[in-house]
Amino acid sequence: MKVAHIVEAFGSGIITFIKNLTDGIKCEHTIFYAQREIDINELKKDFKYNVRFVSWKSAKREINIFNDVIASIELYRFLKSDNYDVIHLHSSKAGAIGRVVGLFFPDKIILYTPNGASFARKDITRLKITLYKTIEYCSSLLCGQVICVSKSETQLFHSIGVKAITINNGIRIKSYEKKIRLGKRFSIVTIGRISTQKNPHLFNDIAKNLLHYPIDFIWVGDGELRSTLSSPNIKITGWISSAEVEKYLSNSDLYISTSIWEGLPFAVLEAMNYRLPLLLNECVGNIDLVSNSINGYCFKTKNEALSHIINYLNDTSVLAFHGDNSYNKLLREFDTLSMCRNYSDIYRVLAKNLTMPTN
Repeated sequence: MKVAHIVEAFGSGIITFIKNLTDGIKCEHTIFYAQREIDINELKKDFKYNVRFVSWKSAKREINIFNDVIASIELYRFLKSDNYDVIHLHSSKAGAIGRVVGLFFPDKIILYTPNGASFARKDITRLKITLYKTIEYCSSLLCGQVICVSKSETQLFHSIGVKAITINNGIRIKSYEKKIRLGKRFSIVTIGRISTQKNPHLFNDIAKNLLHYPIDFIWVGDGELRSTLSSPNIKITGWISSAEVEKYLSNSDLYISTSIWEGLPFAVLEAMNYRLPLLLNECVGNIDLVSNSINGYCFKTKNEALSHIINYLNDTSVLAFHGDNSYNKLLREFDTLSMCRNYSDIYRVLAKNLTMPTN
């Protein structure tokens, strides 16, 4: 089997998703990617021998009819250049263009994984949200199976009339025992780009309100809104190696996410692997990862988040209980082996349906 992965937004979580998929499904994979802020030569080193990369030169993030027509022609030529069995579209832009082009390949399996609905964004106008909803709905009528990465994302697509199924994101789970460390300051960590989506303003407000408590806040990552994180009890690490990220996770007490929209965040899954309790802003994607009072809490307001943090600080005995439950939930629902097996099953089922006689 040959799988073509079509991706315009080749960065952050989508890279992790495609890497996990290509590691777990043993066949030929080609990634047709648009250039983002990544060093593609360095990135290639992380992928296995069964993956090759082809640049999608004309694809751009913003909607532009002229550019999008050129990108569609380039995608059509790429798909004609080899006999791919599966066309797997990743992210909204690739999903829209790919399903238009997919009409010319009726004998191919076409899947679309949004990894974060474009119309769930909180940094765009109502007019753009309506436009993105319309594009998603109309694209779904053309061809292909929509596969969302969390139950809440699936429900969001259902709410606009798009038929979708769920295959949870997953990570490669490691065996890790959380050590209780005595006589240290309480440490709260988050991972991600310092961008509007991750809501650093709220993160900073929470930290500022807890200045007089023995708590350190750590933001692992960097981004255009770095200056927003001005509270003196916040440490910004910048972009660091995987080994350094793991060190921060293993030395922290609580994982917090102030994101205002998600698909299903890999950073939170990694925190669960390190047996961290979760304190997540209530939004699509985040709500699938927390069972309130079991492995952490979802919060709607800054004051709710502050209350939960102070309760954890005053009763640290619950940290291990919630952390173990995070790990157990990860084992049950978000293992990359299950994710890859489910996608393989979908490939086979759709391939069988394509070859069945229509009379």
